[in-house]
Amino acid sequence: MNFVVISGKVTKLEAREIIASGEKKNIITGILTDDTGSVEFTVWGDSKLNEDDEVRIVGAYVKSWRGMPKLNLGDRTEVQMLERGTLGDVMSSSPKVRTLEDVELTGGAMDAMVRGTLVDVREGSGLVKRCPDCRRVLQKGTCRVHGKVKGVDDLRIKAILDDGTSSMNVVFGKDLTEKLLGISLEEAVRMTMEESNLDLIKEMAEEKLFARSLEVRGMVRSDDFGPMMIAKEVGFFERDVREEGAKLLTQLEGFD
Repeated sequence: MNFVVISGKVTKLEAREIIASGEKKNIITGILTDDTGSVEFTVWGDSKLNEDDEVRIVGAYVKSWRGMPKLNLGDRTEVQMLERGTLGDVMSSSPKVRTLEDVELTGGAMDAMVRGTLVDVREGSGLVKRCPDCRRVLQKGTCRVHGKVKGVDDLRIKAILDDGTSSMNVVFGKDLTEKLLGISLEEAVRMTMEESNLDLIKEMAEEKLFARSLEVRGMVRSDDFGPMMIAKEVGFFERDVREEGAKLLTQLEGFD
């Protein structure tokens, strides 16, 4: 997209030196946040921005990296300073809930909130071993980079979330897996050894989570296999079946 106009609060500024077209360039990167979410931005040139500034940016442009939109401020971009508090307390608010179709059409998001039903727990979920050096998941005790290594125990859930508009792969790391299953990593290791069943935790995830409704927040990236969310927050929520039925009926009747 070209000539983007957007307002937000500036956070996490960082000066970096990169090589572009064979030349060294100094750039500024940061994060811009509003009440819909966050986006990473890059300033190609001089910048007078400071952390916690509230700004209105006029004439920026958007490019994509691994499906994630990135905001770019070029020489012709105008940055207008706003009074502190103009945008409210955007840092403490959560992004607005988006449909999976909307996120997919965008290509990705640095910070998105979605809701849906967990329809599958994929292979590779449960108790896994990681390489102590690069953190890659081991296959038969072997890291594809470092060869045979002594693995480090870890937990994860690879799942598919569906909200009726689309579906998306979602990955939950150790902390969120412990939260969803109600067990610790140490307990998962002990239970797996006692039962002599390497798939025990994956089976537990299938039993506890299949067809459950989840609200998930995280980063979404895209590749040849489609969008994937790396979750950083998750919670259960109960759907209002009557309300959803009324909305669906209204749509079918052509009033929405």
